[in-house]
Amino acid sequence: MTTTSPTRELPESTGMPTGLLAGRYQAISLLGQGAMGDVYLARHVHAGRVVALKVVSSSFASDQRICERVRAEAQACSAARHPNIVEVFDAGELEDGRPYVAMEYLDGKRLLDLFESEGPLPIARACRLMLDVTRAIAAAHKVGIIHRDLKAENVMLVVRDGVEVIKVLDFGIAAAVAREGGRATMPGIGIGTPEYMAPEQVYGADPTPRFDVYAIGVMLFEAITGTLPFTGDSASVILQRKATSPAPPISDHRRDVPATLAKLIDQCLALDPEDRPSTADEVARVLEAFVDERPSAIERPQSRRSGLWITLGAAAVAAFFAVLLVRPSSLRTSVPALARLAAVSQAVAKPPAPPAPTALPAAPVVAPPEEPELDPVEVALDPEPSTPRVGAKKPRKQPALPTVSADSPSPAVTKPTPDEAAETEECARLRAQADDARQSHDWNGVLRSTERGACWKSSRDRARMRVKAFLELHRFAQCKHAAGSIEDSEIQRDAKICEKRMTVPG
Repeated sequence: MTTTSPTRELPESTGMPTGLLAGRYQAISLLGQGAMGDVYLARHVHAGRVVALKVVSSSFASDQRICERVRAEAQACSAARHPNIVEVFDAGELEDGRPYVAMEYLDGKRLLDLFESEGPLPIARACRLMLDVTRAIAAAHKVGIIHRDLKAENVMLVVRDGVEVIKVLDFGIAAAVAREGGRATMPGIGIGTPEYMAPEQVYGADPTPRFDVYAIGVMLFEAITGTLPFTGDSASVILQRKATSPAPPISDHRRDVPATLAKLIDQCLALDPEDRPSTADEVARVLEAFVDERPSAIERPQSRRSGLWITLGAAAVAAFFAVLLVRPSSLRTSVPALARLAAVSQAVAKPPAPPAPTALPAAPVVAPPEEPELDPVEVALDPEPSTPRVGAKKPRKQPALPTVSADSPSPAVTKPTPDEAAETEECARLRAQADDARQSHDWNGVLRSTERGACWKSSRDRARMRVKAFLELHRFAQCKHAAGSIEDSEIQRDAKICEKRMTVPG
């Protein structure tokens, strides 16, 4: 018999609610936790459908920006309604006022993990997967939605009846295209991933479909060559290269790419937006020539390395909630700082002015409120020790050891074990700070709070946090060094990404 008791608010750490959520969803398990909320595997008690239920945490439920972005993602996915976009079944507020979204539950892996484990892909397979991505983005464009953060991490690959199926995720920062007829436009904010961002995004250009066309070009390049067109040891280096240099021709990295396909990818990566295909549909039409539309079984990968299979909730929750709130201390590199860098670069090679927004058919409004301008963030090369809070207790000094003569038997000096050292008030405070910093994506804060290794019972847990922080801060050499030879799949996965980002194509 199904219980109908109302949802009760639980402490953040307890994880599993015991009653019904929104009067119709029974939580089955916790799939993942992000900075701004949780994702549950849940069942609709009336329809029997299993869903991924994203719930904003109570501490952020009063933040209107968070709530608007949750609604924006639900509206964007629902407006597009495409088989290659994750499906949204329901959205609203729980009894306690927290926003939620009930989405299609997916069991698969990210394209990022596929590229890392099996890349470079056969050209036919790469084109087939990217054709589905392109069709999904084209469907969003037709209803006036620009993704703006399209990347391999935001695309899931699932297998259904032996056939690979693409699902594009994370429309939480999608923007509506400005047009005649009163269509609202989400204010431009500097969110994006440097490796996939179009060069004009750093200048604060209004969103256009060519933002996503550029990202499609990056993903095609990555799938076919196993590397990225632009890499570097910092976000500013990557964006400076994009602002002043054309992308390397894909034929320089793989000789068997057909000329028509190579031309398409090079055009998608053009520095001048006007030189790119104007719509995702144009890209799809070229890719179709390289794809057999008949359903086919999964190809045997070139590499024997196994892919990392994960669920939608565990894989996408961090990305979903990370884009909901951007704090100055959590940005990889601040957008105002990058804009100043771009202005300097313009003196060398000034990119053309961004094109006027493309006129598209009317669609439902997806327009979160205007957000405040973010201050620049200075990213220190070496994290400084954490500054104690006012009133915090100072670490106790160790008492001096007794003096003994040479003839006396040596007394047994008991050194504190790692577990004992980790149980001090100061260490407990640092671990709590590290967890808070990780949840809020304050990666510099993570590094400061994890600097004292003796405070951690598990060196592996500490290493996971530090490697992830170095990766997010684009400090790739330190990321690789921190990972070392630790036998942990998550650590080594991030270390591989760092190693790949350190290599700059010639």
